[in-house]
Amino acid sequence: MKQGRTYIALVIALAIMGVSACASFVTKEQERWCYAWVTERAAARAAQDYPRLERLANQFIRDGKWLLDLGPENYEMYSEAYEDLIDVYFSRDDFMAALEASEKCIDVFYPNPSCHQSKVMALAALGRKPEARTACDIAERLVAHLIRVNERNLRQASQPIDKERYSNKLEGLKVRKFLLEGLRHLDFAVHFTH
Repeated sequence: MKQGRTYIALVIALAIMGVSACASFVTKEQERWCYAWVTERAAARAAQDYPRLERLANQFIRDGKWLLDLGPENYEMYSEAYEDLIDVYFSRDDFMAALEASEKCIDVFYPNPSCHQSKVMALAALGRKPEARTACDIAERLVAHLIRVNERNLRQASQPIDKERYSNKLEGLKVRKFLLEGLRHLDFAVHFTH
């Protein structure tokens, strides 16, 4: 039961972060498109509706390329569509596709820790332990760096919405750190159950 509440809390945090990112778009049409995607994405994730999540992710990757033209502050949001595809592929035990999507996710926005964690998990699931260890080393260093940055940003934040955003990011990063440590502790023995 606690895992379900944690998952729902993370989905809500994703939606809040996505909605705040939508406010930076140039036109009202872009902003509406963004809000619609964030809302549908959060709902599909909460429902674990993987066919819908896959359609939304592919649509976002295809139709949302204009985001990349708006500048680096939008790369993270674009990379989240690859996160969704990764989850879809893991749900199907298609670890090679999950690995490929993880690498595309990293190419779009390198600091996205989810992309790196997913790469570690995909390599481990494919039985490629030496590569998984190397990818885990990178992911752990990245997460440690992002934790330091978000702790500093949280201390310096003056607005309640900024404090909430950095606090949510920090909690998510701590979960990622814990998961990466767990993968290493289990010597990258990954088993997926549906």
